[in-house]
Amino acid sequence: MESLQFETREHQEFIPRSKLEELCIKASPDQNKSPRMTKSAGKARNARQQPQADPAFELRHLPKPPVTDLGVTPRIQGFLEVCLRLVH
Repeated sequence: MESLQFETREHQEFIPRSKLEELCIKASPDQNKSPRMTKSAGKARNARQQPQADPAFELRHLPKPPVTDLGVTPRIQGFLEVCLRLVH
């Protein structure tokens, strides 16, 4: 074999990571209120007791992607870069 051409332009994730990050970052409904409003509104809120929508998981529990931006693992990308330098 004289030559092997390996080309990657882009890759797609099965579930886009950006969508998962959006689910993790959704703001709490009480996050933008001032402390004074929170104290006075706390009694009224306790009377209503609406359920809070917590995110299903936190951003810190989201694992890092196993591939680089080119869609290959870091070890494979390093191997291909070394091979490219050896060939040229």
